[in-house]
Amino acid sequence: MHSASLAAIFAVLALGACNRDVTDADVKMVGVGYDPDEIGPAPTPLGGIVEYDHVDFAAAGLSLGLMGLSGTDPVGPQMADFAPPYQGIFGFSYVFDQKLRSAASLVSIGAAPPQFEETCYTAFDPQGPIGSFTTVDVGDKMRFDSVESDAGFALNRLPADYPPDPRDMFIYYIGFQYYTPAPLAHLTPDPEHPEDPLAMTPQTYRRANFPFGEEVSFTFPGGFARMDQPVASIPRPSGDIRFQMPDEIGGVLLEWDGPRYDADGTVLSTGAQKRCFEFYEGRQDDADLAREACDELPETPTEIGEYNSFRGQMYTAPWDTSDGTVKLVWDPKEHGDLVTLTVRFMKPIDKEDAQFTYEAVQMPNGEYRDAQPCEDGEFIYDEDRYEPDGQLLNSLAGDPFDQTINVVCLLEDDGEFELNQDVFASALAHSENREIGGVVFFLSRASVDDVAVPPAKDRWDQRHDITPVRLLAQSVRIGRFWWE
Repeated sequence: MHSASLAAIFAVLALGACNRDVTDADVKMVGVGYDPDEIGPAPTPLGGIVEYDHVDFAAAGLSLGLMGLSGTDPVGPQMADFAPPYQGIFGFSYVFDQKLRSAASLVSIGAAPPQFEETCYTAFDPQGPIGSFTTVDVGDKMRFDSVESDAGFALNRLPADYPPDPRDMFIYYIGFQYYTPAPLAHLTPDPEHPEDPLAMTPQTYRRANFPFGEEVSFTFPGGFARMDQPVASIPRPSGDIRFQMPDEIGGVLLEWDGPRYDADGTVLSTGAQKRCFEFYEGRQDDADLAREACDELPETPTEIGEYNSFRGQMYTAPWDTSDGTVKLVWDPKEHGDLVTLTVRFMKPIDKEDAQFTYEAVQMPNGEYRDAQPCEDGEFIYDEDRYEPDGQLLNSLAGDPFDQTINVVCLLEDDGEFELNQDVFASALAHSENREIGGVVFFLSRASVDDVAVPPAKDRWDQRHDITPVRLLAQSVRIGRFWWE
């Protein structure tokens, strides 16, 4: 009964009551012990979706692929240009020349929540076509600019310049930056005294890029496509569209009774566990740990020998605990209406997938080297990169681009949620017939608004009213459950 509306459920019950005895519908609140994978997100016709996310990588074995990028290397101290805490800003958008009922499912990070609080649904292989459409050019970029501070972010059009042969072209908007909580500035010469270093003045080169809890202005300049270009366009600017950003999700405490694993699956301890939902494994165990302590991140090592080896956490799933539950505790906030938990089961990587291969030429000694531009090689699995020590990188314990099963719960923002293994009954049963390589989870606080935009113009100058377009901003934290 995926994506069923409440009205449809009531209609079925009403018809049955008039004619015959009926049984209880299999729609239950979270934690009551029955299969809860029945009520998915309501299909809402949308002319597009614009997503703007703050992403916090809070576990070992996570890659940038989980936030919609192409990277598969594990996020951690081995990434020379990414320092802890490992947080990034990601934006992505499609705008369509018609309203699509399934557009709300196009959430890049996490998944669309169910309709009602304290309910969950399970989706199997949710990736797929959403309908026939033409993409829309709204100008060279989309912008989010705070009206309260010097903060904002831009999503740039791809392609930035139209190709000479546009026959297969489509338009989307994307942006990525490492998280900048405050503006970054450097010194620039004074034009009147360019040779005087003491006259240099600070100039901002990167603004803060995710203004938590602030009101922002969403704008685009408008674009114009020709008849020979297979895209539509909005030839008018958006106007000043106001949008309320969510608050930061803040410190989160996870509690369970059972084993606690390290990144390689070694059991570190057993019994009652309390861990902050954060990347660093090194916080000391504390049976009396309070959620408030999780608001402050522990100091990570700075000495080069220790920095290159400090490890991220691994979390224990409800099906591995003594009582079948994991409790999440957080601080309710003022802004951000939707608190969503998505648990994703991913298939193992396909070693023949182009994502994990490279073009190589076999040498006389049997080893392989990169093929040169003038050589015709064969595409082989990049074992040196993905299994450097003879063991698969933990960031590839499950294909980060796959969504074999999503279990998605909409939580009441009361600061506490008990995740019960019964919620995963269908997913675990399904996993007995489908090989699963790994399990990750996303906890998010989101603001959503459906806004009006000017009509689009197709390549034949026909008008298309595509309002509303959905704006979605999320504070997302990603973790990984140990799976074997």
